[in-house]
Amino acid sequence: MYQIPAGPMNYDQAAPRDPVFYRWHKFIDQLFEEHRTNLSPHLAEDLVFDGISINSFSVQSEPTAELKKVIPSPETENNFYTHMETPSYKIYNVTDKWAENEGELKPVDGGDDLEPLQFKTFDVKVKALNHVPFTYNIKVSNKEKRAKTVVFRIFIAPEMDGPLDHSRNMFVELDKFVATVEAQAKEQVITTGTDKTPRRDCESSVILPPVPTVDEIVGGQDLKGVCGCGWPLNLLIPKGTEAG
Repeated sequence: MYQIPAGPMNYDQAAPRDPVFYRWHKFIDQLFEEHRTNLSPHLAEDLVFDGISINSFSVQSEPTAELKKVIPSPETENNFYTHMETPSYKIYNVTDKWAENEGELKPVDGGDDLEPLQFKTFDVKVKALNHVPFTYNIKVSNKEKRAKTVVFRIFIAPEMDGPLDHSRNMFVELDKFVATVEAQAKEQVITTGTDKTPRRDCESSVILPPVPTVDEIVGGQDLKGVCGCGWPLNLLIPKGTEAG
């Protein structure tokens, strides 16, 4: 609003703390849904990918030795596991000298150069949700005589009876990526990355990319191209219950 200080919604890091944040996103979703219902439905031939078949798909949880203490005897195939943890974060603040100077930096030797900032650091612990790491095991075949580029989109959705359209709005996209299926492949395991391993949760297209630390920024790391958009990796999977 004009001439009013910006609230939490103005900053990516604080936006979810504003009660209007979720209502606003729901409102945008509803606008798109109204637009979608006025479009012509897809035809069956629009969704057919000639020659490409998915032979199998599964999710493999990979609990560490430490997590196995929290989740005893986990069923690792086609199960997600969430848990609470208390990670440690480093918080930065300027030194007492900054406060003594009442928010102003003194010039060095009366010149125009300002003194460099001196930081204090504090270690804090915050209780947070996280999940057991996992990979996607996808096997596909290609009957065509040429390789094909395929876009994979993976969603998590509630298990329920009834028409699919009734629960479609509850689907949450977990990942989207591109892979090449070789010509006449009878059963190809889909891999990504330079190491050619099955797709991992930490590679998801919807999560936040790595952000430089304050130490790295002070050390001269370039912030160009750093994007603050995305979902935190630890919140990729919704909180579960003991009953599933």
